[in-house]
Amino acid sequence: RSEGLDQLLSGMGAAASSEAALRSALVTAIHPPADGKRLPRDPRRWKINHVAVWLRQNELNVLVEPFKENCVDGQVLIEDCQEEDFESLVTFVPLRRKLKRCLEALKYQADHEGADSDTLSSLEIHQGLRQLNETMQVVASALSRPLGGG
Repeated sequence: RSEGLDQLLSGMGAAASSEAALRSALVTAIHPPADGKRLPRDPRRWKINHVAVWLRQNELNVLVEPFKENCVDGQVLIEDCQEEDFESLVTFVPLRRKLKRCLEALKYQADHEGADSDTLSSLEIHQGLRQLNETMQVVASALSRPLGGG
């Protein structure tokens, strides 16, 4: 935890309407979460760790270890796995259904978004710039308040 960040937040006192939100925005801007990293666009090129990130992003955390133990990379996930293959990996039927839905969405995305290209789409660029702008506004607002409580 940064001492400077603590000083900034404590100096703002009551002026910070949401200290936790500000702290989170600043920390996220400086150190993005590991799961927030950008996955290669073509899932067929994913390594085993990319598949683990995708599982976590879809709230399928309990499947990370079984998938790692069975060396499920992107090629295996997209091209080789059939529904019956998941029966032994995912014994809880509702979770298996969720995995199937997420996998169908992933396959659709891979097939319809130019899977061979790792370039950013204009929508992704716009969303990234909007998020950066919002973060910078929070930081600028925090920095414009005088330090040293009253």
